[in-house]
Amino acid sequence: MTCKGIFAYSLTMDAEFTALAEKIEQLVKMCDKLRENNLALRQQIANIRSENDQLSHKVTVAVEKLEHLINQN
Repeated sequence: MTCKGIFAYSLTMDAEFTALAEKIEQLVKMCDKLRENNLALRQQIANIRSENDQLSHKVTVAVEKLEHLINQN
């Protein structure tokens, strides 16, 4: 390979490495964003489960009160 050929090859490799580095940076940013979204979704799930538990308890109490009223008559 001539000196000119090595230089052209080196420029091509530099361009490929630069492109690869940019893709890796994009991937890291995407992973960070997905991690944040995942955390937010987990928090939403926890909040919804808590709300569901509270509502389920209220329904149970209401059913018990209704059964008590029905049994009184």
